[in-house]
Amino acid sequence: MLVFLMLLILNFGQTSRNRSKLLEMRLKTERAEELGRRVEVARMIHDSVTGDLSNIARVSQRQLRRCEDLDEREVWRQINEQFVRVLDGVHAVIRQLSETGGEDSDRSDDSAEGLAETLNARSRMWQQRLAESGIEGDVRVIDHIHRTMPFTAGDAGVRQSYVLAMLDEEFTNIMRHGRYGADAYTVAVTLGERHVELVAMNDLRDDGKTDVDIDDVLDLPGGNGLRLHREQIETLNGVMSVGEEDDSWVLYVRVPYAEPDHSEPSRLLRRS
Repeated sequence: MLVFLMLLILNFGQTSRNRSKLLEMRLKTERAEELGRRVEVARMIHDSVTGDLSNIARVSQRQLRRCEDLDEREVWRQINEQFVRVLDGVHAVIRQLSETGGEDSDRSDDSAEGLAETLNARSRMWQQRLAESGIEGDVRVIDHIHRTMPFTAGDAGVRQSYVLAMLDEEFTNIMRHGRYGADAYTVAVTLGERHVELVAMNDLRDDGKTDVDIDDVLDLPGGNGLRLHREQIETLNGVMSVGEEDDSWVLYVRVPYAEPDHSEPSRLLRRS
């Protein structure tokens, strides 16, 4: 009787494990199918919408540069801003649809490519868009660590998404408010041992304004706004500062790879 009970318990345990594995496999299959449908929708949106929007934005930018009448120029400026804003929104939707979900819901697909490669690709894309708008500058991504995913905290995906969003926001603001011509901006992203840094400088467009309020810059249109980004970055123990210097805006962002380990003694204490 005892042997029978033991066999029954073992059989029940094995059956439970098999059922759990079956449910897990079924869940993974459903997630993969759902991701496939979302990626297909994202691809359709990209193929059918973003190309035309980009062409319209380029046309409006070209007309904006060529137009001499001030009233007509203002109309084209508003049209250009609206199209670029819509295009950015479509790209955000595409990225959201393409996220893996599940256990990696806070980790972008870009992480598989490597953070440095993702930053380079995103920066070059923006550099090309700015050049098409008549704004030229220098962009550099400096990788001192050569690790695919330097973020090590449980919210690694969130930290990476904030860095990418901050990069998009800065380039968006350069497009909307930067000076036309060569050497109009400089953007440098550095992957250090403990954090990623973003330093950006861009000349302000001469639109007749002599005084610029920093609060106006923090709430620039075309994204979530620098003020919201600063609040998000500070929740990760990061730092963001922005200010005006010699008719240029200077932006500095630092996002640590992980939360500080308060349980670990400081180097100074260990030395003492």
